[in-house]
Amino acid sequence: MFLFADIFRMIRDITRQAGWVGPWGAALNIPQFVGAAIFFDQPAGWIVAATNLLALMVAGQIHRRNPFSRLTSIVHLPWLALCPYLSAALASAESWQAFHWWIAYTAATMTASLAMDAYNLRLYLRDRGSSFAGG
Repeated sequence: MFLFADIFRMIRDITRQAGWVGPWGAALNIPQFVGAAIFFDQPAGWIVAATNLLALMVAGQIHRRNPFSRLTSIVHLPWLALCPYLSAALASAESWQAFHWWIAYTAATMTASLAMDAYNLRLYLRDRGSSFAGG
C-alpha cells in the first residue's frame, strides 16, 4: 500500500472533478495540520494531527478502491468523540488565545463536515453505487 501516494492521488482527483469538495477539503484539512504544527506542545494538536492523518489514509484507500465513493464519509466518525473533547478545552479556557481560535475553527468545520457526512452516508446506504463526483 502506498498510503501517502494514495492520499495525494485522492486529493488530486477530488480537486479536478468534485467541484466544491476540493476547496472544502482544503479548508478542513490544511488549518488542522498547520495548527497542529504550531501547537505541537498541546495534546490537542497531536490528537487532531493524528486523527486527521489517519482519516486521510483511510479515505485514500477507499478512494483507491472505489473512486469518489460516499463511503469516505466514515473517516470522520472519530470526530464524534473528538469534538466534545475540543469543546471542553474551549469551555475551560479563561481567555482565548490563537490556540483556542484554532480549536474553535477545527471543531466548527468538523461539525459541519459531520453533518454533510451523515447525508452522504444516508445516500451511500440507499444506493451503494452513488458517488459525489464523476467517479
